[in-house]
Amino acid sequence: MRLSQLFFQTQRQTPAEAETPGYQYLLRAGFISPTASGIYSALPLAARVFRQIKKHLHADLCRQGAQEINLPPVQPADFWQKSGRWFNPVQSGLHFKDSRQRDLVLSGSHIEVLADVLRQVLRSHKQLPLLLYQFQPDWQVDKESFPHAGLLRSRLSETLSVYAVARDENAGGALNQTLLDWLKTLFERWSLPLTAIQAQPSDPVVYVYTTPWGDESFIRCPECTYLCNQKQAKFKKTPAAPQSPLPLQEVFTPGMKTINDLAEFLNVKTAQTAKAVFLVAGMPAPAGAVENRTPPERFIFAVVRGDMDVNESKLIQAIGALTLRPAREEEIIATGAVPGYASPVGLKNVWVIVDEAVTNSPNLVAGANREGYHLLNVNYGRDYLANQVADIALASQANACPHCGAHLTLEYGIELASLNTLGTRYSDLFEVVFQDENGTANPAWMSVLTLNLDRLLGCLAETHHDDFGLIWPAAAAPYQVHLVALNGAEEAAEALYLSLAKAGLEVLFDDRSESPGVKFNDADLIGIPIRLTLGKRTLKENAVELKLRHRSNSDLIPLSQVESCIQSLIKQLQTKQTPTASETAA
Repeated sequence: MRLSQLFFQTQRQTPAEAETPGYQYLLRAGFISPTASGIYSALPLAARVFRQIKKHLHADLCRQGAQEINLPPVQPADFWQKSGRWFNPVQSGLHFKDSRQRDLVLSGSHIEVLADVLRQVLRSHKQLPLLLYQFQPDWQVDKESFPHAGLLRSRLSETLSVYAVARDENAGGALNQTLLDWLKTLFERWSLPLTAIQAQPSDPVVYVYTTPWGDESFIRCPECTYLCNQKQAKFKKTPAAPQSPLPLQEVFTPGMKTINDLAEFLNVKTAQTAKAVFLVAGMPAPAGAVENRTPPERFIFAVVRGDMDVNESKLIQAIGALTLRPAREEEIIATGAVPGYASPVGLKNVWVIVDEAVTNSPNLVAGANREGYHLLNVNYGRDYLANQVADIALASQANACPHCGAHLTLEYGIELASLNTLGTRYSDLFEVVFQDENGTANPAWMSVLTLNLDRLLGCLAETHHDDFGLIWPAAAAPYQVHLVALNGAEEAAEALYLSLAKAGLEVLFDDRSESPGVKFNDADLIGIPIRLTLGKRTLKENAVELKLRHRSNSDLIPLSQVESCIQSLIKQLQTKQTPTASETAA
């Protein structure tokens, strides 16, 4: 490709809207263009990076015996109603009707469709194990928009999904391990430092790229091996000092609507107070209620100790909710509670869920459900009871590790890939069965691996750059060689370009009539692994200057050896990250 014809535009100044270094260089080098908040257009250079990535993914998966499929993003509503995800707006995507008023779903998730396909095609154990994969766009409905981080926080992206189908848990576990080993190889190929997180053996394995601009938070213990997504993380809760229950007492607390203000006013620790959180949960619909697109709601009164916060993910799991939102003031008042002065004492017809630490904390300060008043010495079991007691507290920095007791640390990252074991859940729902050697029908075991390609490109840019621009790994670079023609060597550079292209090499040829400084700056900004420069000086020696993007030094290579040298160098770059040009020439 001639740079004079390439559809791109470099920028000398850092765009004001970009905060992360990789995003800045992707914009400045003309790889992407922002379209809307969290949505980006891939220009030709980025499109070639995607093509390189997908080429490797295709080749790897084919070697594993995987077969490519293409499942439709528009699906009938009854699939989602059968799986129970129809009522979850985050999971099910966009609901709409066709011209005959039939309910449809537009979604990037295809588990239901795959299950229906397997129901029709899968017959015998001889067809298993099975790996199927597809590339498809995915809309991250539940992701918060954060335009300053670029592709790290993209909401519309292309995703690879690999579906594993096996005859039982043992065979499926072996398939899962194969996929996890492959992911590890992928990330090593791209030199991406990722962290694998799995809270429980039955939970998904999630691969996180650590970055302060991440939309996922996770808890790490610096002293032991404990590592968990903050949504599920546990911590050792400091027990309250043992006390005998004291009489309930109402006290005047004017204007004390926050825990910190209340603790300071009463001269108590925040751990001696009870924090009330009002939420409204969207619950699973009753069986057969397919016409109602809005989940039935339940008012939730969550109580944690004042030195803790409610973990909404734990809460959702504990009560079996589909969605969760903050309660509106009028909804709180309708229960008999008073915002800022609320407690479960005396309330009826609300679902009260209490953190386990509250039940072991005597004589807490809680709201009196009366404007300007709180209650002293509130004790669980004597003064009120809960519908549920569960671990609903959010682990945070400086909490104690549940294993060793050391102070935990809080880190942020981007979820790049995950492996989710589905077991036979969808096979049971959609009657996906196969006959074993004895002719007995058995449900198929399933799992799904997902890899976000847009975020992958963003992570590559954040990892591989220096002060001058991008430094693409050979396995993801848009071109293999960047050829620069200086004044007086245009004809020789043209001949070399045609020769390398004929040999099958992917070359970006800077044939523009720009100064050497502009050409070299753009080459560094774009970040192709190998740069060749032809000028009057090198032509006098019948040679070309070869420089690796990640090194500061360069070497002169005889023109007669350029092709073989480049071919050898590319092989080395794909297997190890730092060969030198002189090593290759030798």
